[in-house]
Amino acid sequence: MLIVLQDANMDPRILNMHKALRFVRCQVTSPVSCWKWLAVLQAVLSIWLVQASQHNPSLTLLGVVVWGGAVICIEDQLDELQLKPSRVSFALGTILLLIATVRSVLVLDQERIVLILPLLQGVALALLLRPIRQLSTLRQPLIVLSLFPLQDLATRLLPSYWLSVLNAKIGQAYLLLFSLDASSSGRFLLLEGRGVEILKECNGVDLMAQLTTIAIVFALAFPIRSRGLRMGFIALAPLLAVLVNAGRIAILALVVSSTLDKSDELFTFLHEKWGSLVFAGIATVILGQLYLTLIDRELRRRHG
Repeated sequence: MLIVLQDANMDPRILNMHKALRFVRCQVTSPVSCWKWLAVLQAVLSIWLVQASQHNPSLTLLGVVVWGGAVICIEDQLDELQLKPSRVSFALGTILLLIATVRSVLVLDQERIVLILPLLQGVALALLLRPIRQLSTLRQPLIVLSLFPLQDLATRLLPSYWLSVLNAKIGQAYLLLFSLDASSSGRFLLLEGRGVEILKECNGVDLMAQLTTIAIVFALAFPIRSRGLRMGFIALAPLLAVLVNAGRIAILALVVSSTLDKSDELFTFLHEKWGSLVFAGIATVILGQLYLTLIDRELRRRHG
């Protein structure tokens, strides 16, 4: 009661300072809280590093998706999380974390080592949490972190030209649905004599990687019984990415051929700036709704 009375008569600023100090003391003295804050700092470092060294908003977004997906996959374990590493795993995790942190500081512009650092950081954090023989309990977040190089691999392996041609054809179909006189030639989408050329940076590979990663996160974190439906859902993700990106290309062609006063600014925003990520958001919402439909369908079957 005495403490309560003292707090009640205390200056609000001093009271807030005491509360902040108590919170910090609680966080510092708890090994689990220290591990969580260490994981947060590693995630922030990884995402900042991608943004600073790769200069690619879509790759930065993929970094957010990967780390966020890893958190979703381990979310059900966070409330009862306990640090029980062995001496070997603790030592190995500490060494790996130091290597990842130092390498992050020394990374060069456009260096591809950035793409595998999230997995290295994740393995290090897992070793600080569990013995090596129990790492299988953390396989889901580690699988998600291993997906970060997916965009780079897709860019290297997929036929860029034919993917651009496919986007142009689908974009033309969208415009024809609205009775617009659109045509496509190779990777060009034309409308009223003007149009856009779909280069490899705009053919939707980045969106394919993002949606595929999100689909895998859904399948791991919220699994449905049917393996075929899970695999089909993951396979649907890159197809949805192409369809949404083709819609973006169609809109860009429409903007280029328009007589709007600020068509150049609108084109720049939708094409080169973070505004292009609006379409990634739309695609993610569609993908999420599709998976919710599958989950709802399975629940009805169980209780039907």
